[in-house]
Amino acid sequence: MNNKISITLVLLLVPFFMEASTSPVGPWKYQAPDAAYEYSSGKIIVVSESDAYLVKIEVNGQTIPADKVKYDNNQLSFTIYVESQLVSLNIKVEDNSMKGFASYSEGELEVTATRE
Repeated sequence: MNNKISITLVLLLVPFFMEASTSPVGPWKYQAPDAAYEYSSGKIIVVSESDAYLVKIEVNGQTIPADKVKYDNNQLSFTIYVESQLVSLNIKVEDNSMKGFASYSEGELEVTATRE
Protein backbone atom coordinates (compact mmCIF):
# COMPACT_ATOMS: atom_id res chain seq x y z
CA MET A 1 0.00 0.00 0.00
CA ASN A 2 2.77 2.45 0.92
CA ASN A 3 4.59 1.64 -2.32
CA LYS A 4 1.50 2.57 -4.37
CA ILE A 5 1.18 5.87 -2.53
CA SER A 6 4.89 6.63 -3.01
CA ILE A 7 4.80 5.83 -6.72
CA THR A 8 1.64 7.90 -7.21
CA LEU A 9 3.17 10.82 -5.34
CA VAL A 10 6.35 10.68 -7.44
CA LEU A 11 4.35 10.54 -10.68
CA LEU A 12 2.33 13.57 -9.62
CA LEU A 13 5.35 15.65 -8.59
CA VAL A 14 7.71 14.87 -11.50
CA PRO A 15 6.05 17.33 -13.94
CA PHE A 16 6.59 20.20 -11.48
CA PHE A 17 10.34 19.62 -11.42
CA MET A 18 10.89 18.97 -15.12
CA GLU A 19 11.23 21.85 -17.52
CA ALA A 20 9.06 21.23 -20.54
CA SER A 21 10.77 21.70 -23.86
CA THR A 22 9.06 23.95 -26.40
CA SER A 23 9.56 23.00 -30.03
CA PRO A 24 11.28 25.67 -32.13
CA VAL A 25 10.00 24.12 -35.37
CA GLY A 26 8.07 26.41 -37.68
CA PRO A 27 8.19 29.85 -39.24
CA TRP A 28 8.87 32.83 -36.97
CA LYS A 29 8.57 36.52 -37.79
CA TYR A 30 11.57 38.28 -36.29
CA GLN A 31 12.34 41.89 -35.41
CA ALA A 32 15.77 43.38 -34.72
CA PRO A 33 14.97 47.10 -34.42
CA ASP A 34 18.58 48.22 -33.98
CA ALA A 35 19.86 46.32 -37.02
CA ALA A 36 20.37 47.99 -40.39
CA TYR A 37 16.94 48.66 -41.92
CA GLU A 38 17.20 45.94 -44.58
CA TYR A 39 17.92 43.31 -41.88
CA SER A 40 15.61 44.62 -39.15
CA SER A 41 12.75 42.21 -39.90
CA GLY A 42 12.27 38.91 -41.68
CA LYS A 43 11.63 35.23 -41.03
CA ILE A 44 13.45 32.56 -39.08
CA ILE A 45 12.45 29.14 -40.37
CA VAL A 46 13.27 26.12 -38.21
CA VAL A 47 12.80 22.55 -39.41
CA SER A 48 13.55 19.25 -37.75
CA GLU A 49 15.38 16.71 -39.88
CA SER A 50 16.48 13.37 -38.46
CA ASP A 51 17.93 14.17 -35.04
CA ALA A 52 18.94 17.74 -35.90
CA TYR A 53 17.44 21.15 -36.51
CA LEU A 54 18.00 23.21 -39.64
CA VAL A 55 17.56 26.98 -39.66
CA LYS A 56 17.37 29.51 -42.45
CA ILE A 57 16.72 33.23 -42.40
CA GLU A 58 14.59 34.90 -45.05
CA VAL A 59 15.34 38.60 -45.21
CA ASN A 60 15.57 41.34 -47.80
CA GLY A 61 14.70 38.96 -50.66
CA GLN A 62 17.41 36.44 -49.80
CA THR A 63 17.62 33.16 -47.92
CA ILE A 64 20.56 32.71 -45.55
CA PRO A 65 21.30 29.18 -44.29
CA ALA A 66 22.45 28.83 -40.68
CA ASP A 67 25.42 26.82 -39.42
CA LYS A 68 26.23 25.30 -36.02
CA VAL A 69 22.55 24.96 -35.09
CA LYS A 70 21.94 23.77 -31.53
CA TYR A 71 18.76 23.48 -29.50
CA ASP A 72 18.91 22.56 -25.84
CA ASN A 73 16.79 23.57 -22.83
CA ASN A 74 14.68 25.93 -24.96
CA GLN A 75 17.82 27.76 -26.17
CA LEU A 76 18.28 27.99 -29.93
CA SER A 77 21.72 29.03 -31.14
CA PHE A 78 23.19 29.26 -34.63
CA THR A 79 25.50 31.31 -36.81
CA ILE A 80 24.90 33.02 -40.15
CA TYR A 81 26.95 35.17 -42.47
CA VAL A 82 25.52 38.58 -43.33
CA GLU A 83 27.48 40.51 -45.93
CA SER A 84 30.55 38.35 -45.20
CA GLN A 85 30.29 39.03 -41.46
CA LEU A 86 29.77 36.22 -38.94
CA VAL A 87 26.70 36.73 -36.75
CA SER A 88 25.99 34.43 -33.78
CA LEU A 89 22.44 34.20 -32.49
CA ASN A 90 21.38 32.89 -29.10
CA ILE A 91 17.61 32.90 -28.59
CA LYS A 92 15.31 31.58 -25.85
CA VAL A 93 12.18 29.87 -27.18
CA GLU A 94 8.96 30.25 -25.16
CA ASP A 95 5.72 28.82 -26.56
CA ASN A 96 4.93 31.34 -29.33
CA SER A 97 7.77 33.80 -28.87
CA MET A 98 11.55 34.02 -28.98
CA LYS A 99 13.86 36.57 -27.43
CA GLY A 100 17.62 36.84 -27.51
CA PHE A 101 20.65 38.48 -29.05
CA ALA A 102 22.62 38.55 -32.26
CA SER A 103 26.34 39.11 -31.67
CA TYR A 104 28.73 40.39 -34.33
CA SER A 105 31.99 42.32 -34.58
CA GLU A 106 30.38 45.65 -33.63
CA GLY A 107 28.40 44.41 -30.62
CA GLU A 108 25.03 42.85 -29.84
CA LEU A 109 21.51 43.46 -31.09
CA GLU A 110 18.28 42.35 -29.44
CA VAL A 111 16.19 39.95 -31.52
CA THR A 112 12.55 39.03 -30.85
CA ALA A 113 10.28 36.75 -32.83
CA THR A 114 6.70 35.51 -32.84
CA ARG A 115 5.46 32.21 -34.22
CA GLU A 116 3.52 32.59 -37.47
